[in-house]
Amino acid sequence: MNDSHQCVGRGDPARLVRSSSNMHQCAGSDAPDVPSASAAPPADLIQISYSDLGAYHQCARRYTFEKRLRMGTLPDLKTTAVKRGTLMHTLLEGARDGRLDGRQAAALFAREQLTDLRDQEALLQAIRRVLDSRDYAEILAGCDIRCERQFYLALHDPARPVPGPAGPGPANAPAPSPAPARFLKGYIDIQSTRAQDGSLLILDYKSGTRAQACAADYEDQARCYALVGLADGHPSVEVRFIRPEVTGTDGAPQVFALGPYTRADYASIEAALIAAIHDMEQAGPDAPIAADAFACRDCPVPHSACPRA
Repeated sequence: MNDSHQCVGRGDPARLVRSSSNMHQCAGSDAPDVPSASAAPPADLIQISYSDLGAYHQCARRYTFEKRLRMGTLPDLKTTAVKRGTLMHTLLEGARDGRLDGRQAAALFAREQLTDLRDQEALLQAIRRVLDSRDYAEILAGCDIRCERQFYLALHDPARPVPGPAGPGPANAPAPSPAPARFLKGYIDIQSTRAQDGSLLILDYKSGTRAQACAADYEDQARCYALVGLADGHPSVEVRFIRPEVTGTDGAPQVFALGPYTRADYASIEAALIAAIHDMEQAGPDAPIAADAFACRDCPVPHSACPRA
């Protein structure tokens, strides 16, 4: 997944369930089609992705206009950088045993009209850096390897009890208990289980060359992945974000490693995520703007609604 970007396992099916036909539905599906600047954002974020969470933390105002009020995004110009990011993920997902499929690469280049041989070679070199990395080798050394894993994880929100039947119940009836009323959705690029202790290692591909990137940029995503792995029953989860287009002096790709997260972290991560969702539901058109102008690229928020514009 790029720097702006994003098989159910052994988990309890009450907590981790297969995706449904509305998996790709945007959060806040009750939003009005044509919002006004004074419109209150719709409540009830039932489904949320880590990209939604990241967008909110990057710029709460842009998130409100773009995601909650459904302003939409600016047209995708299909730049070479965008094509390279998409192709990188596709080719890495199709890699088998650390080997790149040359015929698949040629077919994808032709389909996406990436005709510049220098761009093709730069992309292939970036992919080879991932496949030759120690982190990828560690993934392959594990068991139960899964690529492009789709997840849909139920979150327990204590503020949303199970709705009871209409009308008063028996005097001694127990109070409704908290129920899974929120769902975290997304994809994991590649993961494997370490045979020695059953812990989970997740590797996420990050295209792009932004120099200011740091581990803190990926903490939200790492915690979301950790919830999924811990819900599966793994004792701990480590998440590594690999940037094949950014290399060190040794020629290896830049890697940000977060974790390990353990079962003792589950409740606090889930509570923080629920608290963030509550904040996102309360955000309005006057929400704080991004501290970093990087978030302003291709932003659809009207100039009159943002002092930075």
